[in-house]
Amino acid sequence: MVPGGAPTVGAMSGSTFLRTQAPPPGWPETVVALVIAGVVAFRVPPLLAQHQIALGPVLHDLVLVALPGVAGLAGFAAAARVRVRPWAAFGLVRTTRDQLVVAATAGLVCSFVSIGVAAALGPGPAAGAGGLPAAAALLLVVLVVPVGQELLFRGIVTTVLLRHGAVAGVLGSALVFAAAHGPTPAAVTALVLGLVTAELRRRSGSLWPAVTAHAVHNLVMTVAVLASTGAA
Repeated sequence: MVPGGAPTVGAMSGSTFLRTQAPPPGWPETVVALVIAGVVAFRVPPLLAQHQIALGPVLHDLVLVALPGVAGLAGFAAAARVRVRPWAAFGLVRTTRDQLVVAATAGLVCSFVSIGVAAALGPGPAAGAGGLPAAAALLLVVLVVPVGQELLFRGIVTTVLLRHGAVAGVLGSALVFAAAHGPTPAAVTALVLGLVTAELRRRSGSLWPAVTAHAVHNLVMTVAVLASTGAA
């Protein structure tokens, strides 16, 4: 965890959202983060396609699997430089063991929902991870993607929208998260996961419960994909 100073507890929209001494990020950070993340997400695949033979199919596909997390990290890094603040302003503060247990349970429930949606509507783009080395796919999907996406969508987008109330913060950021997954079945599961992780962010004041829930969700989903393809 990244220590971000000592936050003080204060009410925000009826929650236990933690206020830091530094002001939270605002719209400039949100715009910069989403633009940079979008550029990375949309520009990298065509560049990879041009070098697919040199990279080889495994490395090429692993980069694509990691891309959502890398795009999130790039967006967050750019936004964090707009107006430099302590890490605590983005929710990078310590949390409790109980909150992490609740978050892990919530992530597990979300994974069951995602499995049901995939069975009903068809798998999303991430299902292609089945042909990749299991250890590498798990490392990327369970660590890189949750951290990168949570920094972007909950660390910045949710934080900014919570200034306009709990509904705007939780529902609004979840809709942005779902929209980022495009018009695919994955958008449905992203909406559910986005609602859960944004609420965890709102209630705990920390980003780590959201990262934990996201990681557990991705772990279960990836293991299910690997098992269904015989790669596990």
